[in-house]
Amino acid sequence: DVATHLTHTHPLQGLCSKPPGSARARTWNNTLRMRPLAHLCPLDCRVLSRKRPRALTLQQGNLFYSNAERLRKEARNLNDLHIAIRLFLAILLNVPSRARELRSRSRERLILLLCQRDDHDPLAAHLLRRGGFICRLSPAVLRYHESETSAPESPPPPELAHAVDSALAPGLLRSLQTAFAPGSPFWSEHAYACGSSPFFSYVHPLDVAPRIGFERVLGALHAIACKHFPRARAARYVEWWAHCRPHGVGHQLHFDSDKEGEGGLRHPLVSSALYLTGGIGGPTLVTEQRMGQPLSKRGWMVTPHENRYLLFDGRVLHGVVPGNGPVAHDGGVAEGSERRRISLMVAFWPAIEQHSSYVQPGAARPFPVTAALGKPTSDSAVPPVWELAPLAAERPLHSVQSMPEYDECFQGLC
Repeated sequence: DVATHLTHTHPLQGLCSKPPGSARARTWNNTLRMRPLAHLCPLDCRVLSRKRPRALTLQQGNLFYSNAERLRKEARNLNDLHIAIRLFLAILLNVPSRARELRSRSRERLILLLCQRDDHDPLAAHLLRRGGFICRLSPAVLRYHESETSAPESPPPPELAHAVDSALAPGLLRSLQTAFAPGSPFWSEHAYACGSSPFFSYVHPLDVAPRIGFERVLGALHAIACKHFPRARAARYVEWWAHCRPHGVGHQLHFDSDKEGEGGLRHPLVSSALYLTGGIGGPTLVTEQRMGQPLSKRGWMVTPHENRYLLFDGRVLHGVVPGNGPVAHDGGVAEGSERRRISLMVAFWPAIEQHSSYVQPGAARPFPVTAALGKPTSDSAVPPVWELAPLAAERPLHSVQSMPEYDECFQGLC
């Protein structure tokens, strides 16, 4: 039901009135104000405690940044986020101005953490001005409140977005979770690196019988799309890609397009996201905005939940909000273990240009079905299969050379 899964947010851009903070948000604010850095930071904190800051070398600044990013993306508790804020701030205060890229990246990460912490943090407002930003995602987006049951004030138009739970049969879901697990070969063989690797995707025809099991999954998702978006029936191709993100990593707002927008935008009929994991990472944000229109004032968010399937108009602006606060740890997952927000993205096209080169991962490649079917393998020679047991020395030679009785052959098979 849309009302169950899609949370309405308004407005998307601009500073808006401060909504009442949750108990968790107030606790986070108090923790950040009260806990002294010297008791929290495992790195050298002396540079932050001096009244007159001491300059950091570029190497030291990069070390601060890498540690701050690690804590921001996979914070185990509020203290980790507190440390990340102070480390980013140290870079801005102490790294020479000529290190523009490092300072710019640190400023944006610090703004995000401050906006997630407080609706109208004065330091965040100052950094937004210094960064030249003229608008920002509203607190309703960046400080989202997860809700599984409350209905939105205004559900999205039925032609814009829809979400369903229990989208796939349990067996199909488990197969996908295995194929796209954080340690599976899929990521390493595609040299996937969250946020830095180039985009890659595969294309399958929809007008042929399934050739491999994965195409049955795509067919099932297409059937759901046709049920809620009748225009999906015109699709002849399905394009898919996947993401494996830490909790604090989002995805910039963007439009789905053929050839990554080269030569003009061509959008899919319907775009969609199947969540293979839940309880980690931020929600997907879907807006009403299309290319060439003013900034949208309305949008809807859906929280990742295992086997939840989000579908939306392929022409609208959308993205992933970074996870807010520490990573949640449930009883089934040990703290410190690798948890990721894993999603399978699927777009339905009436036509799409495919690229046949397999030199490196790239967009809209035809899936190598023939490579997955009937792949030859090698047999291992085993000479000899049998050898004489000690009792054979007591037998006449002819009885050993002929086929023994079945019970006289030890196979070790119980």
